Amino acid sequence: MKKIIFTLALVCITAGLQAQIVSNLFSSWKLKSFGLSAGVEQDMIMNFSGNSFVRMSGYDDLFTSRDIDLDQLDLTAGICENPHLRAQAIFSPAAMPNLEIHTAMVAIINRVDAITYWSDTDLGRYDNSLTLDSWGSEVAAEMAFIRRLKAGPFSLYGGLGTNLGFTFANTMSIYGTQAIDANDLSFAETGVARFDANNGEEYTYFSDYNDISNGISQRVFAQGGASITFLRRLELGLEGRYGFGYRYHFGGKNLTTNLNSFAIFTRWNLN
Repeated sequence: MKKIIFTLALVCITAGLQAQIVSNLFSSWKLKSFGLSAGVEQDMIMNFSGNSFVRMSGYDDLFTSRDIDLDQLDLTAGICENPHLRAQAIFSPAAMPNLEIHTAMVAIINRVDAITYWSDTDLGRYDNSLTLDSWGSEVAAEMAFIRRLKAGPFSLYGGLGTNLGFTFANTMSIYGTQAIDANDLSFAETGVARFDANNGEEYTYFSDYNDISNGISQRVFAQGGASITFLRRLELGLEGRYGFGYRYHFGGKNLTTNLNSFAIFTRWNLN
């Protein structure tokens, strides 16, 4: 019993000391500046392919239900664009005056990932084609630890950071054309069927639309920027981020990502 009481007391004392240290650290932060930044980033899925959509969405029969073999198709195009807006607040810890702590709330609206395949094998002027795209939005909290070099009104800065986001309103579409045998044609399942008299072929347009579960995203990145300050208060500049992370939709599988981000910003310095 004495050992249990001693252990509980030690845990309480340790937790109290840690809480006091954290409290003192955060209470010593002084707001230095605040502002907005806007830009675009590529939070690109690594080894991006049609199978990435299967992993991301959890729809294991995405291609098999239409008897589509990606190995028989050629990858022709892919995009990954994420327009974003950041509301930033920059703090300076009293204990470390040469350090800046950049915090932000990030909004990514209408993120798009898309990829296109096609094949012209024995199909005349009608190609087998396949396009997949996903759309979604994200809100994230971000923190970076930054060191700054100043020369008059000019500044260069850099450091390391991370953010953690919640993704929502996620959807996925798959659509294209597919050559089919007339015996296999089902208007109810494949959509609009046509007949090409010149080539004696049946083909169909198809499209499917699915919701994807909400999820989380996180990145760890190196951040750098350059700015100029007017009249000691108004700061204008450019900043970029490069790093790695993951994206996970509940019900799907984890995907690793590569971050490339660029933004312009304006800030108001308080001192």
